[in-house]
Amino acid sequence: MKKSPITFLIPAFNVEQHLKSCLEGIYSQTFTNFKALIINDGSTDGTEETLRQINDSRFCVIHRKKNMGYIYCLNLGLTLIKTKYTARLDADDIPMPRRLENQISFLEKNPEVSVVGSRMAYIYGAKQIFGIRLFGKQIIPSFCPRMSERPFWNPAIDGETIPHSSATFRTGQIRKAGGYRKLYPAEDMDLWYRLAAEGKKLACLPEILTLYRINPQGATSSALFRQAMITEFVKRSLYLRTQNKSMADFKKFSKCFQLSPSAAKTLKLKSNLRRAMGSLLNQRYIPAIWIFLGAAFFSPAALFAKIKSRFFINDPRRNS
Repeated sequence: MKKSPITFLIPAFNVEQHLKSCLEGIYSQTFTNFKALIINDGSTDGTEETLRQINDSRFCVIHRKKNMGYIYCLNLGLTLIKTKYTARLDADDIPMPRRLENQISFLEKNPEVSVVGSRMAYIYGAKQIFGIRLFGKQIIPSFCPRMSERPFWNPAIDGETIPHSSATFRTGQIRKAGGYRKLYPAEDMDLWYRLAAEGKKLACLPEILTLYRINPQGATSSALFRQAMITEFVKRSLYLRTQNKSMADFKKFSKCFQLSPSAAKTLKLKSNLRRAMGSLLNQRYIPAIWIFLGAAFFSPAALFAKIKSRFFINDPRRNS
């Protein structure tokens, strides 16, 4: 068999409930000459039992007794992967059938590109795609950098970062960049910004090639505040780098970090929208409507811009 050019890198921790859906997505790939490295990071549910049922030579599963964390698993995977490309995937997300085929083709045709992502749609439950029907069309909320007029992602212009679980990259270049820093939950953005600062090119395909599972815990104010803090830290570090100065120290930065009034307003809007989405998923329509109305009253322009950037009129399965 021809040497595989790509490996899925998948950290897994207590994902028994959704792991089978993820594996089904991997098995369904139209590009079949792949490898998959799954690192079970000390799971305490049935994740290990599910992984031990895999009978496929393309898969390599590592079981760790002690939980070492998401970033540790990502960097461990980077040291073990031998293929030209690495496809990132979280163990509760689902790759669409043509994901590998489309992204490998893009990277082969564009050797100057280091990372290519794709648009991602939200899912919940077993495999339900979050969306509504309006005027006979399926409205699917999704996210991807706004790059319709430019071929490459620019951190100074694009409002969204490249979705991590949709990204496929050149393994050697990510290793050379130092892999992932301990900046969860914005470790991906940190890596993309560092690559861009080195002159590397990143791109994002417009079609939906990964389904992203909504995590209710990601809607908490504390989680969003930490993400905003790390975002500002990354931007500050890269600015200092352009001035040939030492990178910022995260511990010192975190102690004195404060959100600007406009950033605090944006953070509150993001938190409210995630709460509204959670209410919709739980069929609690009245609380969701009240949250949307409150956001529309206090931040109408920001709410419209956020909704416009998130919604994609189509069913993602047609782009699979």
